[in-house]
Amino acid sequence: MKIHTGKQFKCIESGCFFAGRSFGELKLHYQIHFDDKNFKCKLCDYKGKTKQQLLRHETIHQPEKKFKCPSCPYTSRSSHHLKRHSRLHTGCKPYSCPHCVYRCNSLENLRKHIYLPTNTLVNGFINASFVRKNISNPIFQ
Repeated sequence: MKIHTGKQFKCIESGCFFAGRSFGELKLHYQIHFDDKNFKCKLCDYKGKTKQQLLRHETIHQPEKKFKCPSCPYTSRSSHHLKRHSRLHTGCKPYSCPHCVYRCNSLENLRKHIYLPTNTLVNGFINASFVRKNISNPIFQ
């Protein structure tokens, strides 16, 4: 089975480096490349492309931030945000650039690093002199 042999299912969209372990994973990923926003919030006008986006959005309607950092006053409505925040305290940088030696603590920062720079290497790192405004790449949508 391909699911046990690594990430064999690769996105064919231009500029996208996603690779999944299964066809189902790839199918879910492809939703980010299309404009259809079929998942609607019942409490506001938000529309998402995936069920996961809607579920993540719905946490903003929760009145209480129940996830608390044991190391500082930070609180969050989602365990995902607390986990990402806790990496600031531990120094854990699980995301690495496939093109240079850059490592970071969030997938969002890695995507910004990969898709926005001018792609020139400076001291082993991709030159990150870029502007973060007007992000039109669908991976940031």
